[in-house]
Amino acid sequence: MTRWFILAAALFAAPAAAQTVSGCGTTAISKAEASNPAKLAASADCFGKAKVIAATAEQARRDRIAAITPAPVPTPVPSPAPTPQPAAVTPIASNFATAPLIGPGAHNPVPSGKPDNVGAFRFICTAGQLNYDDPILYPGIKGGSPHLHQWYGNDGGNWASTYASLRVSGESTCSNKLNRSAYWVPALMNAAGKVIVPDYMSIYYKRLPDGDPQCLKESAKGCVGLPTGLRIVSGYDMKRMGQPQPENATYTHRCITDGKPQIERATLAEAISDCGGAGQIMSAINFGACWNGDLDSDDHRSHVTQAKYIGEAYPQCPADHPYLIPQLRQQLAYTITADDGDVWFASDRMNGMTMPGGSTFHADYMEAWDPATRAIWESRCIGQLLNCSDGELGDGTMLKRGGLTYLATQRLVDAPTR
Repeated sequence: MTRWFILAAALFAAPAAAQTVSGCGTTAISKAEASNPAKLAASADCFGKAKVIAATAEQARRDRIAAITPAPVPTPVPSPAPTPQPAAVTPIASNFATAPLIGPGAHNPVPSGKPDNVGAFRFICTAGQLNYDDPILYPGIKGGSPHLHQWYGNDGGNWASTYASLRVSGESTCSNKLNRSAYWVPALMNAAGKVIVPDYMSIYYKRLPDGDPQCLKESAKGCVGLPTGLRIVSGYDMKRMGQPQPENATYTHRCITDGKPQIERATLAEAISDCGGAGQIMSAINFGACWNGDLDSDDHRSHVTQAKYIGEAYPQCPADHPYLIPQLRQQLAYTITADDGDVWFASDRMNGMTMPGGSTFHADYMEAWDPATRAIWESRCIGQLLNCSDGELGDGTMLKRGGLTYLATQRLVDAPTR
């Protein structure tokens, strides 16, 4: 009885047009006929055929309707954009033709940054000028720094440099003057007082991509671009020499000679020892990623700080630093020989103090990128989670390079006088 009821319900629920099939007659059967197994089987077969015919007819009807119905116009989905950043200085366009300084990229497309969760823009610089100038700590004072500085980036950087002056003058040791930013660190010295010239400098900018929900989890106002005209110092604070250091003083030294252990060390001597007493070492320093909206601060540090673990499984910016900016990382490679003896940064031997070599490492930065070029690598390399190396801009182009070597053409030079 139960099987008859199920079959009958299915038959009577079929569309009227499907209940008559050639050679079958009506597919509706009486209760009496349902007790005949042969009749029941034949009716079930006819019902199956009717279902096929009905489905075919219905699909044909839908196809005819689709053929005369206009296709819907898709609603465009806007690309995620970074949070608007606070007003800074007015960007200054380059005073030269920029197109000739951009050429075809080495990779098209540029590879994704995954499995890393940040987009990255990288390039290489060579060494620039040596002087005792520091336009952040000692602005307007020629030779005002108590220790010698090694510059790279804008080759006109000096005691009077500002965002405006950097934007309108100077070539760049980063192979392309679309980046007229200035970078400088204490000069590296050997036991004889000679300056050890860096082999090269590797510079990174990294940040979560545009529209990543993590932006608003790690900071109150989300991800923004590099602040135009940013001025900042990171690393050891010379004004606190011999005192507790700021938490964002993150710098290390390590041996990078092939086949040697690459261990991050606090001093140069430890890194050189890892190289077996001679080899190539790298001194690296991070700048913070959490920004408070100011382009500078009284100590030239506290307007940018590091994210911290404060209760979540990921680092977070403090409430008074609500923006995530691309974090700058600078790495300088030096070749050390056994003849160099004691190796130290110029800041390690000043103000009558003798600190372990490398223990006072720090770095300064003044932003002065061509605004349009910076917008490309920010929106493509960083904004779309790409892994852009060697100056690739993420759009199939890259910064054209001049002569670039990975060993200093003259390893040792005399320190300049003031």
